[in-house]
Amino acid sequence: VRCVQETVIGFYPPIENFLFYLLVMIVLSFNGNSLGIMAGCMFNDIRVAMAVTPTLIIPFMLFGGFFLNRDNYPVWLGWLEWLSPFRYAQESLVMNEFESYNAGAISFLSYDFGKWESLGLLVILGVVYRVVGLSLIHI
Repeated sequence: VRCVQETVIGFYPPIENFLFYLLVMIVLSFNGNSLGIMAGCMFNDIRVAMAVTPTLIIPFMLFGGFFLNRDNYPVWLGWLEWLSPFRYAQESLVMNEFESYNAGAISFLSYDFGKWESLGLLVILGVVYRVVGLSLIHI
């Protein structure tokens, strides 16, 4: 999809940005897989797991920074932001795309990490979700 977008809008970034984009998408899919394993291992019935999984994923989407910014939700819900893989993926991708253009736009979004640090945290989060899911198999 990104190859088509860049061709249509006439935007040709360096190949390193494109490869980093692909890397973030692969790691994000690993996170989704890990969340699915964790949700599947929490319940003995597959129907219950399939019903509960959206209730786990939707808060991550809401508090990941794309729909709501930190200033738009109560402080006591702020911890959900740090558990969301979408938050780290979005920060990595925004930093990858716009770090060379305008630092003011990035500072407006109040990101805390750089693109590589966010990618590393995304990998760690995926491994944690995978380990938690696999440890729930034995319970």
